[in-house]
Amino acid sequence: MITSFNLHPTKKILLLGVFLSGLLLLYIFQINTLTASVYSIGDQEKRLNQLKEQGSYRKTQDLPSFTRVHMEKLAQEMQLERVQNISYLNVLSPSVATTTNQE
Repeated sequence: MITSFNLHPTKKILLLGVFLSGLLLLYIFQINTLTASVYSIGDQEKRLNQLKEQGSYRKTQDLPSFTRVHMEKLAQEMQLERVQNISYLNVLSPSVATTTNQE
């Protein structure tokens, strides 16, 4: 059986006011959180664009380092030698490794 609360009309208005003010505070909190998120996303997009610009700038800086002259100079500094003669191993069986039954 459902019972109704018999409250004085001023108490009902006060209770309604508390409830509505609670909803208003919750709404303000959610709007504040949403606004902070939007600003954060905007900052992240700016940072992403800065990183993209830095990446494209660095790509243009690195292009000269991959030239043939630079690579030959680097090979000389590392004391690498040019390959003159290549010989291959002839493998007679189709597999390199075989298993044997050991008992």
